[in-house]
Amino acid sequence: MSRKKNENAPLASLLADEEVVSELQDKVELLQGMLEDLMESPTFRAGMDVLLQASDRERIDLLLDGKEGVPTGFASPEAIVLATGRPALLIRDGQWEEPELQVIKKRIEPATGYLRQAIPKVGRVELVNDPTLEYVGTGWMIEEDVMITNRHVANVFAYHANNQIVLRTTPFGVQLGVQVDFNEEYASPNPAFEVEVVAVVFIEKEGPERPDMALIRLEKVEGLPQPIELSSLHLQRNDDVAVIGYPAKDGGRNDPFIMQRIFKNIYNVKRLSPGRVTGVREDRFILTHDCTTLGGNSGSVVVNLKDGKAAGLHFAGSYKENNFAVTSETIKSKLADLYGRSVIQLSVSGTEERKPTLADLEIRKGYDPLFLGETVDFPEVDPAVVAPVNNREDGYLHYLHFSVVMHKSRRLALFTACNIDGRKLYKIPRRRDRWGLDPRMEEIYQVGNELYKNNPLDRGHMVRRLDPAWGDTREEAAQAADDTFFYTNAHPQHAQLNQRSWLDLEEYILDNAATHDLKVSVFTGPVFGLCDREYRDVLIPQEYWKVVVCINAFTGQLSATAYLLSQSGFMEDLEFVFGAYQTYQVPVQLVENRVGVGFGQLAMHDPLGMVEHRGHRVVNGPDDITI
Repeated sequence: MSRKKNENAPLASLLADEEVVSELQDKVELLQGMLEDLMESPTFRAGMDVLLQASDRERIDLLLDGKEGVPTGFASPEAIVLATGRPALLIRDGQWEEPELQVIKKRIEPATGYLRQAIPKVGRVELVNDPTLEYVGTGWMIEEDVMITNRHVANVFAYHANNQIVLRTTPFGVQLGVQVDFNEEYASPNPAFEVEVVAVVFIEKEGPERPDMALIRLEKVEGLPQPIELSSLHLQRNDDVAVIGYPAKDGGRNDPFIMQRIFKNIYNVKRLSPGRVTGVREDRFILTHDCTTLGGNSGSVVVNLKDGKAAGLHFAGSYKENNFAVTSETIKSKLADLYGRSVIQLSVSGTEERKPTLADLEIRKGYDPLFLGETVDFPEVDPAVVAPVNNREDGYLHYLHFSVVMHKSRRLALFTACNIDGRKLYKIPRRRDRWGLDPRMEEIYQVGNELYKNNPLDRGHMVRRLDPAWGDTREEAAQAADDTFFYTNAHPQHAQLNQRSWLDLEEYILDNAATHDLKVSVFTGPVFGLCDREYRDVLIPQEYWKVVVCINAFTGQLSATAYLLSQSGFMEDLEFVFGAYQTYQVPVQLVENRVGVGFGQLAMHDPLGMVEHRGHRVVNGPDDITI
């Protein structure tokens, strides 16, 4: 339904705020802003009583009661509602600048303690490796490690696919990285506090009665802010609120002169925007407010100044009319629908996650050399390069169904050894990635998140998450999958390489009819080269090897095949990379010679070594593999 834009509503809102109008009359330097509002209302000259016409009041009431369509411009992310009396105050070191209007200062002062608690809990949602966008909106903590933002913010970097939510990729095939910076303030003395987004928990679907909200999970790091509690107070018109967020320059939807006067050409940093509620829909699904916002404020928290809690989630606005927020009641209802209660459970899947403790890890049995019925022992390596493990002499870190040996100076896995039982595999859905250091080994021998933050490098699993995910029960399989999320099992691999994988070699061999009992043992490791590139004090391998061992069903004998994967084409520029890689099937003996490991008698059971002597064959698909 089309209708003429109501030019009187914002002016009526301003004039209804008698305290602001009274102070403006005494401030000549601010009269220009008031005049701009007055001059944009042609009916003002016909008399102030026009502003109070019943038809105007009726239209506003219909909108707030949800009985009339949304106004023109509703889909715009944010908007300036009042040119005067609604500042956007810069925040520095958690404290906002003093407002020019004393009446605004007086309104904020009683809530000073509340606001100081809320400010550190609001962050800027940023894209790490997107060349076109620095950040996409605002979010705030709503649970222990969960942040709430808008659906249209999350849709920029994630989407629904096959009943899960996945991150988008750049035009160059690199998966987007997402982080939240809680300290993006103007001229702040504090360093950035950037926290990685490890999962997108929920994105609400499109629809007129669906709240514009999404939930993202952050890495649990030291100092992660506590949540902002949702308010239970029912707001009314003219109640005082404040928006905390990151307004960006947005002249396309707002008057550039008014915008320049309010923001003084300072954008993209945290601001506090005090204002008032202009209405609440009858079913309390949406509230409207006149706090000053711009593009970038999407996902901002609307704080109730009476109790300091979150009254709503800002999501849209219409210039010179109103800004809109999902109410706290709506958010609580949605959380209850999602999780059966009004708080977010620890796990997306609804079952509690628990990182293994030191006591748990010390009883892990790890890789079994007798798993295939014949002895397939651990690879032999130079003990001088093996990183020490507390209370062990062999250097083995045992996990559920697999083991890891670390390189002392490189601080990365020297090799991994994993048993896979295809008859007992479970399809364990991927929960949030909770990487951690292994408490059985000194931290000086491990590389943590400092290597992977803010770049295209993935934490590449040496042991794939689903390889050890087998057992007599689903719980056993799930625990084995979770054990793969220790940094001891991670190697820096470029995102494009890691996503395209190793052609799922183990899976193919498990599915091959010649594999006896659907069991395989897999060894994986890097080729540590003298020319490996140093990045953040870590030498990054450019090649990886894999040896897969099974029992051939026809011969009843061991079969060992080896593979080599190179990522050297990716490593020229960690900021902008694009290239090809190649997988090769190679003789086991070649891996032994190139890597400096020994596989005992496995080279005697290598079908490639027996059928040809060219040294390698290119693997473009399963048909190129000789088992």
